[in-house]
Amino acid sequence: SSTGTKVGSLSLLFTDDDGGEGDQNGVHVENLSKKQKKQLKFVVTAKKNIPFEVLLPSDEDMEFTYEKESEGKADEEKKTIMTKLEEKAWDDAMLLAYTSAEKILVSRRFTEYVPSPPNQLRLFSPIKSGSHRFRDEDAALTFKSMGDWRRFGLQPLRVAYEENTADCSSVVYHTLTGGHFDGELRITVKKTDHNEESNISVMVTMLVPKNGRKINSKLASKMVLFLAESTAASIMTGAKQILSRKQQSSSFRGRAKSKASEKRHTAYENLKLMEEMAEERRRRWQRNNPDAGSYRPSGNMMRGPGGGPSFG
Repeated sequence: SSTGTKVGSLSLLFTDDDGGEGDQNGVHVENLSKKQKKQLKFVVTAKKNIPFEVLLPSDEDMEFTYEKESEGKADEEKKTIMTKLEEKAWDDAMLLAYTSAEKILVSRRFTEYVPSPPNQLRLFSPIKSGSHRFRDEDAALTFKSMGDWRRFGLQPLRVAYEENTADCSSVVYHTLTGGHFDGELRITVKKTDHNEESNISVMVTMLVPKNGRKINSKLASKMVLFLAESTAASIMTGAKQILSRKQQSSSFRGRAKSKASEKRHTAYENLKLMEEMAEERRRRWQRNNPDAGSYRPSGNMMRGPGGGPSFG
């Protein structure tokens, strides 16, 4: 770290659950406790909830699935079927959005949808391969007005660690020497699935140690907000692309199945028509030749020619 603190230690002092604004979207400069102030100077967090509800199937699709599943069922069972279908659709939409979020964090796509002008903020974080791919993974953040005389400023970073659990994924960067602020930058995607509330949120937190340098509070708030909103937009775009590919795949399978069924039906109809034509030819042949089908050998071909010697 650029301040001599242990890499990744600041994120352990202030977790995402320590934020004081709950589930509200937006930027919040955190009020630190006395204990936190001993090691932290400044903490700002931006949060953006992901509207995964748009990934739910349409009412027409739900009705079609319900009619297919409830065919021949009793009325009480039909109510249970609809409830299960709604729960499954909700869980599938959340899983789809969270799967997309994990892919975005792994691919480091944090600044694809920065507000105009789009080049005012960029986080370059190339991915390394291997089992310890985030070790010594350097990155660079450029931000307008962060440099001298409100010019672009360059902040070198390095990945401190990554976390991946069933409900939370995060990437933590720590600053290197030569930049404009000290500390850590944490990008987290968290899934909350309770009976009363269910959401997926992106949280970006900047943590500055007690003896570290910090940038203007307004500029820091703008930076973390842009990162949170851009990451959330990338997650939704990725989720819609995954859903579109699934729908196209299902549509292709449906068309292929329908085409195969149509070919089988056509082959059956052709065979049936050929059999009817053969039967009709047989009937016409028998009408024109009454002895058709009842031929009996006369034995004449087995008799010898007349006039020859007879042996008796």
